[in-house]
Amino acid sequence: MLKSLLLSFAALLLFLAVHALVWRLRRIKRRFTVLSWVFLGATAFYVVAYCVLPKAAACSILPIQDPYVKHSSLGWDILFAVNGFVLFFFLVLAYLELYFTADRSIAIRILREIEFAPGQALSREEFGHHYDAEELVVTRRFRELEEYGYIRRENKTYRTTKKGRFTARFYTGLIDFLRLEGG
Repeated sequence: MLKSLLLSFAALLLFLAVHALVWRLRRIKRRFTVLSWVFLGATAFYVVAYCVLPKAAACSILPIQDPYVKHSSLGWDILFAVNGFVLFFFLVLAYLELYFTADRSIAIRILREIEFAPGQALSREEFGHHYDAEELVVTRRFRELEEYGYIRRENKTYRTTKKGRFTARFYTGLIDFLRLEGG
């Protein structure tokens, strides 16, 4: 059981490392395709490592006894392997939610534009001049960001709140690190 959990985290770290390395070294045009290949590579690592490493491998790394090492049936091994893979899969999905938010979110674009605008203030109209977005979508995003406390209105301009600044800077760091084209 511990082996599958450790391998799922190792596969996640491999996925993140390869993803960051590839994105730092190259401009990727077909991002989803490349992410899929990185995921498949990390999955192959998980499967091979699970099959090659002995059951007690985790016990030699951690100062913990795995009570499930004594189960020697193939059924238990398959259950533990699937359990670890499911954990890895959902961790990757959680990361992809973060990644695609940084890459595609209009709300994050709005926060970043306000945060890095001269005087840290921007009107909806000024934002509309930078992006070709439907007025309805932009208006709704501004309203939601204000309702959730990310921005505040001052006359006809908006400013980021402390929460909005943190979010804008966090995603700006991620976007810059992965060399995305704008978020």
